[in-house]
Amino acid sequence: MDRKIKKIIGTVVHGQRLWRAYGFPTANITIDPAQYTLDNVVSICQVYFDNQKYPAIGTYLPFKKTYEVHLLDWEWDLYNKEITVCILETIRENKKFDSQEGLKQQIQRDREYAKNRWMLKEMLQKNHDHANDDKDTEGIIGIWFLFYGKCYCNFINET
Repeated sequence: MDRKIKKIIGTVVHGQRLWRAYGFPTANITIDPAQYTLDNVVSICQVYFDNQKYPAIGTYLPFKKTYEVHLLDWEWDLYNKEITVCILETIRENKKFDSQEGLKQQIQRDREYAKNRWMLKEMLQKNHDHANDDKDTEGIIGIWFLFYGKCYCNFINET
């Protein structure tokens, strides 16, 4: 898992809207290769705009000099808005597909993987908040550890 957090700031520009028809609309940011050094991978991202943050998947397309992000479970109109994209974790290397259907299926798998990682992150945060609540120390407290993309869980019975 990639531990470096990279941040991209840019204005959303119009793309070709190819993936919108397949249910994967993307926000496209033009990248200056002299300003950013990006890997040709698909990543889990967090997108910030209008004082909110949203989970997403993203990829750098060097042949287009564009970074594309798909916000999970949210439709929007971000054209001409400035957004910040934090690249958090690499899912996989970009690769060429034999068919558009094969690419569509892979994007769906990437999307589901990212959604599961975000759900786990939320559960960890809730667990952390609960474990730090001095008022409720009885019962089973789950202690979760994330280590290079794998989840390990230990349970301690406090009763």
